[in-house]
Amino acid sequence: NAADARSSAPRIAFIGNGVFIAAWDQTDQTLNQRLSLHASSFNGQSWLPTVPLDSGNGNGNGAGGVSLAGNGQGKAVAVWARIEGGSVSLWSAGFDSSGWRAPLQVIGPTNLGIRAGPAVAIDASGRSWVAWTLTGGATQAVEYSELDDRSNQWTQPVRLSTGAMQPTPPAL
Repeated sequence: NAADARSSAPRIAFIGNGVFIAAWDQTDQTLNQRLSLHASSFNGQSWLPTVPLDSGNGNGNGAGGVSLAGNGQGKAVAVWARIEGGSVSLWSAGFDSSGWRAPLQVIGPTNLGIRAGPAVAIDASGRSWVAWTLTGGATQAVEYSELDDRSNQWTQPVRLSTGAMQPTPPAL
């Protein structure tokens, strides 16, 4: 029921030729407060039907905190946090003329803390990068990964900073 859904945290990106994409968090009040991620695209004349990028299963599990980037050459990438059983992992999905691709895991959960606040960038050739914060206990860091075009997998994370202070979410 659309009346029971609450949308928040919208992001929008230009991908070229008058085309825009948008992504946002959505909470369904009737499904155990399920937090999910949805997207739509504007084809230059009208907004196309909404598609789910990640559908949480309720019970405290879900997806949100989307970051979105477009390259002006017809491609985009979205990155978000997925919460499952109290653990947080980061996921992504690419967009091109054929629509949204299946989600890829950027990085899985860790016992070092919580990964959150992803920021994503994409260049003209479609190469993508993501940075995020890792906070928990003595671990306070900003980490980074790049999408390997050959394997279509995210590289192992590289720690960009460490310190005693809690880092703010990065921006790319």
